[in-house]
Amino acid sequence: MIKLKKIDCFNNNKSSLWGQIEDVFRRSAPKTIIVDDDMIDRLYSAVVFGDIDVLSLTDENGLAAIILTIIREDSVLGSRELLIYAGAAFRKLSWQDWAQCINCVSKYAAAHKCKEITALTMVPKVYDMAARVGGNINTRYISIPVEGK
Repeated sequence: MIKLKKIDCFNNNKSSLWGQIEDVFRRSAPKTIIVDDDMIDRLYSAVVFGDIDVLSLTDENGLAAIILTIIREDSVLGSRELLIYAGAAFRKLSWQDWAQCINCVSKYAAAHKCKEITALTMVPKVYDMAARVGGNINTRYISIPVEGK
């Protein structure tokens, strides 16, 4: 049985968890993003100051996955969403394991009054997983570089 736990990084020693959190971020970053030292420093600050929540998913075999999340509010729509900012498994997980992970994250999102779980991805396996649990995979996130930036 997969269990979710929010990790309080503000009170933890950087060396105890930071390597795994940084690994998750680097593994999740799209190829279009260059992860440099400045970005990692900003990630560290966001984690320590609670702008990003770190969720661990564990079972009887230990750590299954870590997910970095942000709760976003849309004042126009009047809704909240739990954005999966980054996530990675630390071992091969079955479909049932993934379904349990999504269920745990869904309960976490509901407890924080979120209407939905969202994520940005370029990974077909993630699309498939979202579709299997009833997710809408038809919306596309469009990114257009600003001239001179």
